[in-house]
Amino acid sequence: VEPPQVRIAVCTGSVVSGNMGSGTSQAFTTVGPLVTAVHLLCGLNKELGTTILVNAALRKNANVAYKFRVVDHVILKGVRPCRGPDMEMLVYELQGESTSTDNADADEEWMYRLHRAENCTRGASFEEAVKAFFQGSFQKAVGGLSQHCAAQPTD
Repeated sequence: VEPPQVRIAVCTGSVVSGNMGSGTSQAFTTVGPLVTAVHLLCGLNKELGTTILVNAALRKNANVAYKFRVVDHVILKGVRPCRGPDMEMLVYELQGESTSTDNADADEEWMYRLHRAENCTRGASFEEAVKAFFQGSFQKAVGGLSQHCAAQPTD
């Protein structure tokens, strides 16, 4: 018999929690878009074959003693904070304790910032390069980004 596979998702952000219900039936619960996002990330864990996924806010505030790697940029359809657009997040895998204090994720962070840049006039080549990056095809990603930067030097 194989031991059960445990998958964990952790997000940092705002939620509403407390005793909810009527006077005859109350339960302590937590609600909000972030709760739904955690639930969806647990499912993504299974799809990606990972064990612990976290959002960018947690990664940013985490101690440098932990090592993370970016695994995906997701758009959570139907998860809308305050009736806004669908929730988007950069998803990281917690890989364990870090052996150094440098920021090994710097290249992943600039990639995310470039992807989300408001003044970016992206085309198909840029989107394909970002897709290649997240699929691990780094040479294809570099080629696509180089092509995009040559065509759009102000991005």
